[in-house]
Amino acid sequence: MRKLATAWMLAAFLFLGFCSSLSALEHYRLRFSFSGRAQGVILLFFRFRFFYEAAAELELTAKPDGEGGLFFQLERISSPAHVMRTLGFTGKGLAMMTAFTDYETVDRFSRERVAGWQKEYSEFSKFIRKVKRLPFLVENIRPDAFGFRRSVDGVVSEASSKLRLHYKHFPQETGIYFRVYDLMAEMLAFYNHGVWPSPSQTLPARLSPSWISLPIDLTTILTRVGAQTEKIVASSVKFNQEKPFDMMYRLSGQEGERLELLGESRSHPRIWKNFRLKVFNRVLTIRRTDQHPLRDEIRLVIENEKGLGARGYLLLERIDSRL
Repeated sequence: MRKLATAWMLAAFLFLGFCSSLSALEHYRLRFSFSGRAQGVILLFFRFRFFYEAAAELELTAKPDGEGGLFFQLERISSPAHVMRTLGFTGKGLAMMTAFTDYETVDRFSRERVAGWQKEYSEFSKFIRKVKRLPFLVENIRPDAFGFRRSVDGVVSEASSKLRLHYKHFPQETGIYFRVYDLMAEMLAFYNHGVWPSPSQTLPARLSPSWISLPIDLTTILTRVGAQTEKIVASSVKFNQEKPFDMMYRLSGQEGERLELLGESRSHPRIWKNFRLKVFNRVLTIRRTDQHPLRDEIRLVIENEKGLGARGYLLLERIDSRL
């Protein structure tokens, strides 16, 4: 009888320990998008058109990393991921690659997004003669299949993806890059700078009205991001930021334990040929007690004087926004 009671007590302690470990986890949503467009005439007569769009969303768990930061791991695939791009030099074809956990959702999402794109970007869609819809299933969905570390001052590192995409008509091959989750992991490097006035990783006791970040160079990040989009970008486009830029940060709001910080790039360096960094903004809401993020958002715009170029967006937000 005593042995039975001891066993029950041990089981109860183990259950309580398991529940407390679950309660220590925080739940987040990670969303990204990246798009690019170009059109023009070369050699006086030859018109070209190109459009590219990629997006995905994941839900993650986060636990303390022992150094004041958080370690994030995959919890579930919350919505379809896709890459949509024009085909051919003149952009008369469109490929829509979509991945999720079931083909029915993939098909519905693919048709809805293509229809929306055709209305939104008529300057490209009016030339489309054929649409290829390429369905995929996401495989290897487990916690270590996607993850990263975020330091207490907002720097993301060690991002990686092991998610696999299985083409419905395998062993046929599409011949088109579809590395949407690898692209997502690479884009997390845009969170490559701390947000405080100095390299210190702690919230200053008193914040100045505004402060300047350390210098930022996106050359390597853009090169790695570009390599995940298109084969020709990986082989022929070499980004070279002409000079580092810094961010002007300020405290834009506070309420109770919430602090909101706004950072904006102070200069617009040339990134590649006549393309410049037009926008690089970061809006961060943190919990004062531990500096954990409630919302961390980055917007990026690289354009030439004609308004053509690329745009990127990242959002890491706590699903339960209550403190």
